[in-house]
Amino acid sequence: PYNSSNIALFQVNILDESDRSWVFFGWNYLAEWVVGLREVVSFQGDAGTITTISKQSKPMTLAIDDAGIPTRLSFVCQQCVRYVTGTIMLGAAVAALYALFVCRGAYEGANLFALNRLVGHAWVGRALLIVRGVTALWLLNTQPLELTAVGAGARFVAPPLAVVPTLLGASELSWLVYIMNDVLSCVTRQYTPFYAWKSSVAASAVAAVWTWAVPQDYTAYVRRRCTFVDMDLALTCISGHVELGRVSRISIDVALCVSCVLGTAVVERLLRPTLPSSRITSLFLNATSLYSSNLSYWAIGDEQYTDRMSAAMGGLFTWRYRGDMHLFDIKSWRHFVVAPETMCPFPASAVLPLHRIR
Repeated sequence: PYNSSNIALFQVNILDESDRSWVFFGWNYLAEWVVGLREVVSFQGDAGTITTISKQSKPMTLAIDDAGIPTRLSFVCQQCVRYVTGTIMLGAAVAALYALFVCRGAYEGANLFALNRLVGHAWVGRALLIVRGVTALWLLNTQPLELTAVGAGARFVAPPLAVVPTLLGASELSWLVYIMNDVLSCVTRQYTPFYAWKSSVAASAVAAVWTWAVPQDYTAYVRRRCTFVDMDLALTCISGHVELGRVSRISIDVALCVSCVLGTAVVERLLRPTLPSSRITSLFLNATSLYSSNLSYWAIGDEQYTDRMSAAMGGLFTWRYRGDMHLFDIKSWRHFVVAPETMCPFPASAVLPLHRIR
């Protein structure tokens, strides 16, 4: 009777085979639960546990708030990379102008192969080069992931690694090698010109092979976990987890760079045990310009010259005014005036006499 105080809760198995007509509806309920139109809830109490399925509800669509995504660090790193790239391009343009209109062909062409090293250390500096190298590590160890719709659901698809982006990412590790070559030049000294370029090539090649041989993966799973906030004030739920990249892979890439630098330096030391010490020809050249530039052709006895194009790549801007050569060092922000030479073994307008700068 309806006025009775005895209340009973009727339960039925969602796939109760004793009722053949109900099985059809049960499978429909399960299909709607799979696609997210229904929820399964378990109520646990002192007298027992009840597991039931909810009514049909349309899924909610939530737009991601861009302000909630942390992008400050990536934005700063992106701007640093753009600055370094723009500075390198500007340095290449300045070198071309000096080679064509100032040196008029009387320049050391081999130094152009060290453009990134020379301009990077003299014009940019180690701090921003480290940021450039770190961004290369991030890009090389971040798996591209796409969310693809499949029927009523969706799945993650990891596209295969493209050849060109992988090679570019691996070559970007050379910036870390350049910094290590520069820092260790006080130890390797005369061996630096012989092993430096080999270490950068080896690091890029090994990193590319490592990336292809052991491709990076991702971790993704769906598992809802909810926690109460102040008893029944709110409910915070985490429905899934997606993880891209591995810190261990970044450590391996850094170890590869260090191993290539130390390995090539040791090999050169063993192959050339009696290599004479190099002479410090000028205090205006940093370690990278001193060991990565070809200065042997431009030395006459104790007099050291360099072509003005290579000097500009090393941070020494020169111009002539009223018969004197003016020099501005962007590394120390100092200006010098060099008196013209009466006897110069090279074209006077194309070279900078380093031995005369005090």
